[in-house]
This record gives sequence, structure tokens and C-alpha cells, in this order.
Amino acid sequence: MMDSKLHVLQHSLGVGQYGDEPSYRNHFCAGPGSADFDNCRALVADGLMTERAGNELSGGDSIFHVTPAGINFVALHRPARTRKTKPTGDEA
Repeated sequence: MMDSKLHVLQHSLGVGQYGDEPSYRNHFCAGPGSADFDNCRALVADGLMTERAGNELSGGDSIFHVTPAGINFVALHRPARTRKTKPTGDEA
């Protein structure tokens, strides 16, 4: 569940797979029956997102926003970016 929660938070903020890109948004639209709706509701229960009623732009789906606690959660739980290195020539 942690990976799916983190994925929803990262997607909501637009911070990329490793959570280290500049955030350019803070919203996620989902409605009952969608793949991420239950995760969004769980994040609301955890205090990491808020939910408000949808509108015409969201197609009537709920609109979720990441809270400051959710932003902190992303910073603390994001995966480390792996670094690719060039061979030194000693590997033969």
C-alpha cells in the first residue's frame, strides 16, 4: 500500500518517479470505481490529502489535494535515484 500511496502523492504533485523534480501541480481527480479512488480516500484518512466535491472540469469526480504532511511524506519516502557509472576499464 505504501508504494501506491506514494505514487498517488507524487503524481498529484507532478514531482516525477523519484519525487525530486519541481512540483508543478497539486491535485488528483478520482471517483468511485476508479483505480486510485480508494487510495486517495485512505490518504485523506491519513491526513496526507484533502478531498472536495468535483465540478464540471473534473467530470464530477472528487478533487484531492496534497497537504503539507503529504508533501513531507513524499520527501521522506521517495525512492533513491540510482546513479549509473561508467566502467573504469579495470573490469575485464
